Amino acid sequence: MNRSTQSMCCVMHSHRDAAKFRLILCGATAASIACFSTLADAHDITIGSEDTANFVCDSSVRWDTVRSVTLGVFTHAHNCVINASADLSNPSGDTADQLYHISVSMDTTSPALDNSTARTVELRGQSKINDPGRWPVSTTSRVVAGANAPHTFLLLCRKNNGTNPNLIIVDSGINVVCLQQ
Repeated sequence: MNRSTQSMCCVMHSHRDAAKFRLILCGATAASIACFSTLADAHDITIGSEDTANFVCDSSVRWDTVRSVTLGVFTHAHNCVINASADLSNPSGDTADQLYHISVSMDTTSPALDNSTARTVELRGQSKINDPGRWPVSTTSRVVAGANAPHTFLLLCRKNNGTNPNLIIVDSGINVVCLQQ
């Protein structure tokens, strides 16, 4: 094979490789477009609400809603994580039971008192004891937000009994991260 024939073979071989490459590239592009077009509907959502205004938790009969955020209506479900925290101001007093409950929920203002996301704090002003003036509390939960309905995520508080002084929540926040199922 002379140099001219050798060059010709390489060019012919090169054209065949280029054609294969273009075919593979076109196929990969088409597959990518198909894949990403289905992912275009996939999304992550974050919603939240924070405030530094005082909130009075005054009920032992029902949960008080400290903060809430709403996820709109989607045609698909979401896996969501609710994170919430608050600074509680010690109401002083020294009654027999000064327990306060903080919890998060989705779509209900009356979760069970002893649920997996409920945090219970005892705050009192005992004589001869230097009780904390403020107490931080946080909780988290994973929930599934079903399709075709809005969902409300709540940060709730409740006194354990009616003789407890009202609890002042100094600041609070609730943040929710949702991933499409």
